[in-house]
Amino acid sequence: MHKHIPLFGVLLLALALMACGETGWDMVISSAGTYQVSARADELSLDSCSLVGRTSDVYPYFKNSLVNDPDVRGLVVFLRNSQGEQVSGKFHYSLVPESGVEPAAEDAAPEEESGETPVEEVQTDEPPRIESLVTFIQVSRLDQQLPPFIIPEELPMGYYTLVFQVLGEKDVLYRTEKSIYYIADAEFEFTDLQSYLPDVLGGGRLPSPGDNVLLEVFIHADERLTPYVIWYSGRQNIAEGYVSEGAARLMWKIPEQPLFHTIRAEVFPIMPDERNRRSITGKIKELLFPVSAKSDRKKNVAEEPEPFTHWYDFGGTLQDLNNPGESKHDLIPLGTTAPNWKPYAGLYGLSIAPGEQYEIPAPFTALNQDEQGHGRLKLHLAPLGQGAVLDLYLNLTNSSDALHINVSLAEAGLVLSLEAGAERYESILEGGDGGNYSSLLFDYTFNSQDVAVGLSLNDTAVSLELDLSELSASLTGTGVLRLGSGIVSTPDNGAVADNEETIVIINELRTNYAVSLLEPEDLTDEVTSQETL
Repeated sequence: MHKHIPLFGVLLLALALMACGETGWDMVISSAGTYQVSARADELSLDSCSLVGRTSDVYPYFKNSLVNDPDVRGLVVFLRNSQGEQVSGKFHYSLVPESGVEPAAEDAAPEEESGETPVEEVQTDEPPRIESLVTFIQVSRLDQQLPPFIIPEELPMGYYTLVFQVLGEKDVLYRTEKSIYYIADAEFEFTDLQSYLPDVLGGGRLPSPGDNVLLEVFIHADERLTPYVIWYSGRQNIAEGYVSEGAARLMWKIPEQPLFHTIRAEVFPIMPDERNRRSITGKIKELLFPVSAKSDRKKNVAEEPEPFTHWYDFGGTLQDLNNPGESKHDLIPLGTTAPNWKPYAGLYGLSIAPGEQYEIPAPFTALNQDEQGHGRLKLHLAPLGQGAVLDLYLNLTNSSDALHINVSLAEAGLVLSLEAGAERYESILEGGDGGNYSSLLFDYTFNSQDVAVGLSLNDTAVSLELDLSELSASLTGTGVLRLGSGIVSTPDNGAVADNEETIVIINELRTNYAVSLLEPEDLTDEVTSQETL
């Protein structure tokens, strides 16, 4: 007796389903895979709320061919808006046997699940209602090759539902829906996804665990759209936001595990619903990162004849890599603007624009009469605009002024200038523009009465010297060293200047400062100069 219980249960389930009506029984069967119907546009299958444009042809199709199904008579497709209103006519794919014998008139448009029956067209002066418009398309089989469904051109951008109804002789055998987001004639293309390493050699090595990689999406979008991007590391959402607010770029720290890591960016024409992130399907691109624990940035930096005390590689931070964990050596951003990391020529670095300035912690100390200070900076940079690159201020005794040394990019090239009081000296180093990454070397030496500065770029160099013995003040040995300039130029019309333009991108900075005793002859000159005053 017990052996018949499972069979008895199955029979009860079948009777219960039949009690729900013939349509309910068909729905259960079709959901198991018999009548799986979907659509594709632009050669892509329409997932839940895919993007569809005005130029997109929507092709309905059956995942499983219904060639041998005697119950199916056709397929009806139409659109509804977010309020549930029908906003398109119905495309009726009517099944015609391959013999060419057309179905009877009563079979061409069977009664739908809602009770609607197709309405014959009547000639009137009023335009027909949308819900009464039916376009009949005769097909010999219902499979993966069906003619396209045409979306009405006048539809505004927004969410719509594509409704599919599989028709039997008198009933709707199966109904399913696909949500789409219609962008009309607006252009929206996800053209590229790029990654950039920070260091000078860039592509010469694999990224290592802990590296900061700059990621960037490239989107071509109509001005009517508000593109939104969501970033994923594997399956984890790591960042998101509007492209107009800077979300097109992301600084991503590679996990410590030396494995393959995947970054995925999904871009949308608008922001998805916060309560349902799958309310719209975006366009997706991925990057695969092979990570090597043997790839060490420090080992890839060429050794200098003279070691540098501080090293900033601008790998997503302002930290001194030669003194990790010591925040007193980190670069100090002046103002409220966060560091702006920008890519250029396959690498990325710190972008300097008008009004952006960073102070370099230089260990300037007060000098005795028999001492002199020596400083050196080496920058790997790409000059892209015009403006200040470097400012050095050396304090003067008995004066609120300071001796000002400046390196700027101008139309003529790199300009090295030196100002003390009313005195100003200038020298131009040609070839400082062009946008290619170059190594710039800046040297300075000074004591209480003399200062000498030198600037070299590739194989070209200039220098300036100044004797301060004629001034009423002398150098104290203390000072300030800064990248960029805090000055924002104002146009003649009084409008706020555009600070978006990058002057220079710096992706490496090394500095060194030391104090030494003056040579005997220099010390003699110093004493003579003091006695003269």
